[in-house]
Amino acid sequence: MVRLKDVAAAAGVTPSTASRALRADPTQRVGVETRQRIIDTARDLGYRANYLGRSLRTQRTGTIGLLVPNLDLFTFVEVTHGVQAAAIESDYSLLIVEADQFRRGGARSPHELVYQRLVEEGRVDGMVVGSATLDDDVIGSLAARAFPLVLVNRRGDGQVPSVTCRDEDAAMLVVEHLVGLGHRRIASVNVDVRGGDAGARRRAGLWGGLERHGLKHPPDYHVSSSMSDEGGRDAIHALFERTAAAPPTAIFLASLTFALGALEAIRDRGLRVPEDVSLLGFPDHSFARHTNPPLSTVAVPMRRMGEESGRLLLRLIDGADVTSVQLPEPPRFVERGSTARPRPDP
Repeated sequence: MVRLKDVAAAAGVTPSTASRALRADPTQRVGVETRQRIIDTARDLGYRANYLGRSLRTQRTGTIGLLVPNLDLFTFVEVTHGVQAAAIESDYSLLIVEADQFRRGGARSPHELVYQRLVEEGRVDGMVVGSATLDDDVIGSLAARAFPLVLVNRRGDGQVPSVTCRDEDAAMLVVEHLVGLGHRRIASVNVDVRGGDAGARRRAGLWGGLERHGLKHPPDYHVSSSMSDEGGRDAIHALFERTAAAPPTAIFLASLTFALGALEAIRDRGLRVPEDVSLLGFPDHSFARHTNPPLSTVAVPMRRMGEESGRLLLRLIDGADVTSVQLPEPPRFVERGSTARPRPDP
């Protein structure tokens, strides 16, 4: 096994200098050329850090956590890839925790899940929270004890930094597209907003876009559901039952997770997409290309949102002051085969 002192000797520096360079610690001054020589030498020799020894010295695990509702929400996979990339960048490991699965394994509450099993047992140095199931009381308790924490795809009350994208603008872009096609009865299946604000921001953007065009948004045209195939199917049936007198000509799915269930329910009701009803999803994912018909979507930078949340957390772990980030990239409409002009009323 190649040891740190072997790297130092080959690079012509002291072991302490080699250690500072390989930790990439911004508080330690090592010349750029010297640092690069040490890094190159370590790579050439096949040096691997002894993380057990490092953790004993630094009181850090070298691991960050990512809390997600569950990995069945395939659109969140892009966020996961981004957080993983940020961890690798800084030589950290990533522990992914599915809140739903963790509960099935015996955790009774988000408090127990985070406090007892991750924080108090010292399994992670900080956490990215992408799950609305972690309630604000738990977030507040973690913030009060200065545990490094970053929210992704949701915002808190300001005491914990977050990384989000332009959800409101994405929903407004949906309205612009549908109104441009001639739709006036526009409905939505929204994410249940309890415990998080992502669904609320998309709904606000949709309603704001409708109001801009002088269109109403009566409650019967907007239903909420849990994110699942079943949730999408049940929501579509409820939507058409509520609006039987004047059914919607277009529906916005505020989560692409609703898509398969929504398409199934529309077919079960003897309707066709897009001939009878236009359908759009959020956010874009390669999955949307393979539905029947291919689903029009709005693309936002989900992977970069994960990368930025991971980097923000790692800076927080290093003691830096950080602030919340909304990614500046504008949403982009991806037109496929699920939208068309509405049929004239009989």
